[in-house]
Amino acid sequence: MVASAVLVLSLQTPPRLPPGNVGVSLQIAAAVLLGCVLLTAAAVVLDRRRRSHTVDEEQLARAAMDELCPHGWRAQLALYGPGAPMPEDAPLVAGPLVSVDWAEYAADGGGEVRIAVMRRSWGRSVAGALRAMVADRRLDRTLEEIEQQVPTDI
Repeated sequence: MVASAVLVLSLQTPPRLPPGNVGVSLQIAAAVLLGCVLLTAAAVVLDRRRRSHTVDEEQLARAAMDELCPHGWRAQLALYGPGAPMPEDAPLVAGPLVSVDWAEYAADGGGEVRIAVMRRSWGRSVAGALRAMVADRRLDRTLEEIEQQVPTDI
């Protein structure tokens, strides 16, 4: 019993260090410092990548809509926060929502440009709503092409 008590006390008592020694090796301090630098660098890189990804999504959506809407288009984003009143056509999902109200312009027979199509697309993020807008317009274009192929004398 006494031997086990001495063993426990000897394990709990830290070794005595010479004066001026802090008790932490230089290698451990350098490893901790290097770890902090690497974590900070990773956080900065991931934040920049996330920001550039959003910008890339916007540029891709702009380019696609420019191609799909030769007479012009416009879009307006709406971000809905928690507790905000939602439009009737909003999807029933938990969490934040983003809507894009977009319109395609077309030239009529007289050359006057007017709104040809107006839609609202939804997403859980700005990038998602922009992708939905482009997908909606691509679907419209595909349906227009199919309609043009159907014979009119049926």
